[in-house]
Parts: sequence; structure tokens; C-alpha cells
Amino acid sequence: MRIHIYPPSRCYHSMLDLIISPFVSSKKLDNFFNKWLKNKPYLYTYRARNAIYHILCYLKTNFHVTRVLVPSYICKEVIVPIKMAKLKTIFIDNDLKSLGVDLKSLHLKPNDVIIWPNLFGLKTPIPKNLNSKVFIIEDNASSFQQPSPRADFVIYSFGKGKEISSSEGGLVVINKKKFNGFLKETKLIPPKLWHEILRYFEYFFWRLKTYRPIYFFGKNIKLFLSWPKNKTVIKKEIEGNNFSICNISKKIAYQQLKQMSKLTQKSEKIARFFIKELRKFEEISIIEPPKKSNYFCLNIFVKNRNSLRFFLENKQIFTSVPWEYLTKKIIGWKIHKNSSYILNHLLQFLIDPTYMNREDILFIIKQIGEWQNGRSDYSRK
Repeated sequence: MRIHIYPPSRCYHSMLDLIISPFVSSKKLDNFFNKWLKNKPYLYTYRARNAIYHILCYLKTNFHVTRVLVPSYICKEVIVPIKMAKLKTIFIDNDLKSLGVDLKSLHLKPNDVIIWPNLFGLKTPIPKNLNSKVFIIEDNASSFQQPSPRADFVIYSFGKGKEISSSEGGLVVINKKKFNGFLKETKLIPPKLWHEILRYFEYFFWRLKTYRPIYFFGKNIKLFLSWPKNKTVIKKEIEGNNFSICNISKKIAYQQLKQMSKLTQKSEKIARFFIKELRKFEEISIIEPPKKSNYFCLNIFVKNRNSLRFFLENKQIFTSVPWEYLTKKIIGWKIHKNSSYILNHLLQFLIDPTYMNREDILFIIKQIGEWQNGRSDYSRK
């Protein structure tokens, strides 16, 4: 059995690809995006959060925006650039079917900005009537999908653990011609050589840490040293705010993109088989992935989420609880009704097509069956 308790690396390439990546031309990634984005203008940034910051500064200066609407179940890093741009954050509710924006919770004013996230491979359609009222930044940091035609700006992330996982990196797509001035006003400087070298070796060792002994050691040290305890997590300055992406990040990202189609097909087969088997359990509600998903994760709702999570970890099955730090006590913002439900009941299985197969899924299903039937020492509360 090849089930691993440590998380899938989310870097879909071999170690050989990683080793030879410094010798790959960074222009290959440019060529890919020119074709994939149908020649829409774009800009590489050091991180995705830097991309949001520069967009907000541009909209604030040229269109006099003052408010940014964000779902209250969201990565804390999305809040950082809003604070830095000195704009007001308005928290709205999440949608339970897509995990994105709940349209019923929107109360719009002219020139509002909406951060419109597509979380974990799921897609939230953007209604037509929003475009004339607000500016929409589609956040594809957690879901590598084509830009929605109604979005004004679209951002992607190549950070560690993303669907396209590199040392660092973000991308802004200017999705409407009237915003082409953004490129002229946003001047970024390239990282220095020592920074390129540092990023490569940092990513190299991050790739190694997915091996079991290194993962457990690193996880415990990180929790001890860096677990957020107060509001300072959203006051921290953005590192490398005025830098562009490292060339090494572009090279590593291309090494994964060139085989993405093949891996997506394999992950879809695994995910569909997984979904079919999970439908046997009454206590589990499956968030159906859209047709154009990459199927690199499967999201479910479980009322006794932590009980199942700890039970599976004891069986050497890794599950993810995205952003479990997201509480009012730690972060200091309002959590809406649906957002709170997601926070307390969402459980995620990461699907790595480089090693997982049907036998792995059947093993997971068997363990969930044991948990549901109460054949364990774990509390069902």
C-alpha cells in the first residue's frame, strides 16, 4: 500500500525535472501564457498577494475605490494587501456549493472592488449585472483555470503547495482593455542573482520535506515557531512587494505545466472514482467539482470533521483542513454563517496523480467505513 500520511507535494514533476530546471529557458513559460491567455496582457509579480496590492493601488488612484469586498472564509494573505493599500475591508458570506462569493450577501456601492475567489478547483460564475457596478478581481490562486470573461483582473499563484507549484510567483492578467494602463503604472524590478539561487534551494529542500521523517520534523518545528497568535499576521509587510517573479520560479512552473494535461486526466479518473465511493456515506456531503476542474483535490463536508480527520491520520491517511487558523479570536474579522460552516466542517483530500491509484482510494473508503460504524476509540462528538 502506497498511502502516505504526509501531504502530496503539489509539485507535479520529477526530481530530475527540478534539477535541470535552471537550464530551461524562462521564455517557455511566456510562450505558454501568450497562447493560453490568447495574448491578453499580463504581469508577473513576486507573489500573488503583491499582485492584489498593485491592482488595488491602481484602482484607488485612477477610479477612487474605497471598499474591498471579500468572503470571510479566505486565506489571511488576501487581507494583507487590502490593509497595505489603506482600503476598507467588507466581509461577505461564502457560498456552500462553490465555497466562493454568496451573491445574497452582496450589498454593493459604486466603485466597490470584489475579490472573487475560485477555491480548491471550484468555480463561482460571475453574474452579468455586476460588471457595470463594481470592479472584479478573480482570484485563481487556489485554482488554475481560464480567466472568467466578466472579471476585470485575474490573478494566479505559483507558490509552494499550489496547483502550479514553484518557489514563488504570481501573475496578473489584465482582462479588460480599459485597464491596460495598469502595466504602464506598475514598475517592478527583477530579483538579484543571490535571490534566484536562494529560491531554488529553498524550493529544492521544500520538495524533499515531503518525505515522511522530514515532513514530521518540519511540521512540528513550524507549528511551534510560527503559529499565529494575534492580529500581527495581517499587519506584516509584504516581502518583495516591488519585485517581479524570479526566473527560476518561471522555469520550475514550466516544468510542471508541460505535463499538466496528462496529469489532469489521471487525477480526474481518480477523483471521479473517489466521489462514486464516497456517496455510500450518509454523513459525508461532497462538493461537486466543476467540469473544467483539475481534480487535484476533493472537498467534502463532515459534521464530525475533526473526529474523521484524526482517525484517518492514525491510519496514515493525510487530509487537509484549509485555513483552520481562521477564527475571530486570532485574525479579528467577522465570520458569516456559511463561512463558519465551511470553517468547521470542510475536509479536503489532496489527490496527487503522480502516485495515487484506485487501491489507495479503496483503502481510504474502508477506513471511513470503520469510522462511520464506530469501530474506533475516537470520540464522535
